[in-house]
Amino acid sequence: MDLRYLRPWASHIITEEEARILTSPVTRTEIKQAFFDIEEDKAPGPDGYSSGFYKAAWPVIGEEIMVAVEEFFLHGRLLKQVNATLLALIPKVQNPVTVADFRPISCCNVLYKAITKILVQRIRPLLSRLVSPTQNAFIPGRMISDNILLAQELFAGYNQQRTPPRCAMKVDLRKGIRHSRVGFSASHFTAIWVSTYLHQVD
Repeated sequence: MDLRYLRPWASHIITEEEARILTSPVTRTEIKQAFFDIEEDKAPGPDGYSSGFYKAAWPVIGEEIMVAVEEFFLHGRLLKQVNATLLALIPKVQNPVTVADFRPISCCNVLYKAITKILVQRIRPLLSRLVSPTQNAFIPGRMISDNILLAQELFAGYNQQRTPPRCAMKVDLRKGIRHSRVGFSASHFTAIWVSTYLHQVD
């Protein structure tokens, strides 16, 4: 498939060598390291097995585990049971009343965590170039509070008469998808075909 027509919108392009590293077959050293890097005190997923079990039983199950991970990276298929997640609600206050009073924690199976860790380790060296400088959440070395301070600085001069006319749109992240006017937002993205994949959540 020729994707060169997307180049005008691709601001971050990796080199052929970087692409080769990202797409090279996963090694068994990578697989074992991913499992052994997971902390043993992490909550287990729906299957009930922690990383401590995998480490202790590695001489017995290691070969089958590595074959399963290799199969995933070769064909891109993952059993539904492996991809299952247990959602635990942790109270944020002493006497929780509403759903907002709980913090959801996703407990994934160790096999799923290991696969994710392999992907992360491969792409980590490129993150600083692939991720926008304004993306601060979930990026090592960056803080989401920096964007809060930046937003305050930007809005500090909005009421000044000497500045050009401007506008701002605020979206409540908790309710934005369900209650915002998707049609209005989608009309601004038709040039890059986003409207084809933008659906309102019912």
